[in-house]
Amino acid sequence: MNRRTGLPRLHLVTSDAVLTTAGFLDRAQALLERHGAAVAVHVRGHGLGGARLLAIARALAAAAPAMLLVNDRLDVALAAGARASHPGGEEPAAPTLDRIKALAGDWYVADENGAPTGALVSSYRVTAGGKAVLETIHPGTEMEMVTVYHQDGDDLVLTHYCMLDNQPHYVARNGERDGDLVFECQGASNLESEDQAHMHRGSLRFDGPDRYESEWLLTENGEVKERVANTLVRKKAN
Repeated sequence: MNRRTGLPRLHLVTSDAVLTTAGFLDRAQALLERHGAAVAVHVRGHGLGGARLLAIARALAAAAPAMLLVNDRLDVALAAGARASHPGGEEPAAPTLDRIKALAGDWYVADENGAPTGALVSSYRVTAGGKAVLETIHPGTEMEMVTVYHQDGDDLVLTHYCMLDNQPHYVARNGERDGDLVFECQGASNLESEDQAHMHRGSLRFDGPDRYESEWLLTENGEVKERVANTLVRKKAN
């Protein structure tokens, strides 16, 4: 605690990516129990629904007498008993299917010079009269899987048909950098609980229109068990 101002010295500011990281609550609660009133926690999750954000805020509020603030959501701050709600600026527009349509084509692992190798990882195809995009992963191999993207109202959503015999459903959010995408799991078919192995979170970091870095995290019992990462480039037609 700063004796001159009466404010905590350490301020932790979250994001959608932080709040949805496997094991976040356990680690955050342990930190708060250790440092108590010396910490201020700013709960910020623009892409999360109110109910989920409230559950996280209440769990943090119950952990220790830290100063809890809920950014941009006065209703959640009041319901969670937070000390304050900090208003933020205007958020960028939510991603739309047009972002995925722009990926149409074949994407290969990049070599050290950034050129496509012979390893085809993903193929995107616009279908259903432009209302959906079908991504085929490892096409033509024993590991072939598909993901279908479409709009659900204002949300860009996707369902991944996985080799693990479950079908996670995701909502796409803006990433930390302009133009990047984050995919947050919102449940799954053939999955009794989130403790079972499944692809929980994905992200795409773009470096121009024909190159991106992908990362998908497989979690089990709330812990990351595998990280699947690739740098992919689009192979242009001859």
